[in-house]
Amino acid sequence: MKSRVRASNLPVLRLDLGRDIQRVRAAAERVQKFLQSHGCDDGSRADCELAVVEGCNNAIKHAYPDSVQGAVILEVVLEANHIEMRIIDHGPGFVWPETIKLPDPENESGRGLYLIRILMDSVAYLRGPKENILLLRKRRSAG
Repeated sequence: MKSRVRASNLPVLRLDLGRDIQRVRAAAERVQKFLQSHGCDDGSRADCELAVVEGCNNAIKHAYPDSVQGAVILEVVLEANHIEMRIIDHGPGFVWPETIKLPDPENESGRGLYLIRILMDSVAYLRGPKENILLLRKRRSAG
C-alpha cells in the first residue's frame, strides 16, 4: 500500500484491500494520514475516514458472492478544492437507493449508506459490467 502521483501531479493514494475486512481500519488510518500530510482540515479528514470505513466494509461484505473473484480498491485523489475517494469492486453491484433514511434504532445494520450520504458533499454509485465505483466527494479546506 503506497501513495503515488498521477501524471496531472494530483496527489493520489491507492490501496488494495483484497477482500479482507481486517484491512479496512488500517486503510482508513492511511487515508487520515494522507489527508493530513496534504493540509486537509480535521473535520474533512474525520468525515472521509468514517465514509471510507463504511464504504469499504460494505463493499467487502456484500460485493463478492463466493463465485466472484476480485478485490476492493480504494483510491483517494486530492484535487484543488475537493477530496475524491473511489471505492472500487468487481462484484455484481447493487441499485443505489434514491433516498436513504436512518434505520430504526433496533436494527444492527443499515446505517452505512446513510452515514456516507450525510458526511459527503456528493455521492454517486457507478455500476458497470466489470467494476463498480462508489464515488465520494468532500470539499477540501485547509487545516
